[in-house]
Amino acid sequence: ERQIRSRALSRAMGTLPPRERDIIERRRLSYDPAPLHVLAEEMSLSRERVRQLELRALSTLGRALGGVGICDSTARRPAPRHAAHGAVEAA
Repeated sequence: ERQIRSRALSRAMGTLPPRERDIIERRRLSYDPAPLHVLAEEMSLSRERVRQLELRALSTLGRALGGVGICDSTARRPAPRHAAHGAVEAA
């Protein structure tokens, strides 16, 4: 079963545009996920645009892998958060 899921993921990743594939590989399939700001700087994009591309790629993978049973855990894995991002100060 693991081999089937691995082949399905490889096929699905092959359907993504190169930039989206790179984002998924570096943010979701890496042991040391790259933060949005790093990818944004390297790709000359805003963090928000990288996030949008990541979500679009996850949606594409979800449709491609719907019956294989691996996309749910991939899509639900939270993106890495850093203290500087999303921190809210008390007023």
